[in-house]
Amino acid sequence: MKYGCVARSVRAFTLLELIVALLIVGIIGAAIFSTLRTAFRATASAEEAVEPLQRAAVALDFLSRDLQSALPPAGIPAGGAATQHLAQSLAQSFVETEGQDDAGGASDEVSFFAAVDAPAVKAA
Repeated sequence: MKYGCVARSVRAFTLLELIVALLIVGIIGAAIFSTLRTAFRATASAEEAVEPLQRAAVALDFLSRDLQSALPPAGIPAGGAATQHLAQSLAQSFVETEGQDDAGGASDEVSFFAAVDAPAVKAA
């Protein structure tokens, strides 16, 4: 019997090959993680930038629907000649005035009336 000679026909990975393979997998994993992290940060940043615009669009849509449903006032307003003139103007169109705000910047004002059913007031 020969005890000193072992047959080398069995193939296996050496420890060095396993360490190199794990190192390569780790580098690839770190690169993928870095890329995905950057993509997720960019997505979050874009969503934060778009959110105020979406809110403004909703507000403008609400205002647009409100303006489209606005009706000129009926009857005689109780505010004097200036208010009656305003009511006559509104009967024909909306009133838009240009001016300046308190800081001296340009400002516009659109006056309109919306006709809605008032809720019934219960006597206490």
